[in-house]
Amino acid sequence: MKKLFALLIIATIAYSCKKDEAATCTWQNSTLNDKTYKITKIVTAGVDVTTIAQSADPCLKNTWKLNATGLVTETLSAGCSGPSFLTWKTHTASGKNYFITGSDTSLVNSFDCNSFTASDGTTLTTMTKQ
Repeated sequence: MKKLFALLIIATIAYSCKKDEAATCTWQNSTLNDKTYKITKIVTAGVDVTTIAQSADPCLKNTWKLNATGLVTETLSAGCSGPSFLTWKTHTASGKNYFITGSDTSLVNSFDCNSFTASDGTTLTTMTKQ
């Protein structure tokens, strides 16, 4: 009985911590600062093309550290030359969130502190925290 009670307390604490994190998570630079993300899903015209896209362009397997300075530090995957120079920032306007890399702006469709999905108008890309 004591073990069951201890497990219940641990589960309650774990659930409470996740709930609190989600409640305080907002789309802004400081939320993403110094976090590392990787592309985990690419959808075009409703079709998941992640495997095909990453086979054609191994750089899509890179991880991106979003530095507080506004620069991206990429960890290159096998077969990818670089690194590329990218800047990043978040933006919110008229109740919509945007992820900006260099001169490209993508509309953020969803964000939950561990991942976000953004669209450039034709492709949905999901980035997941590593």
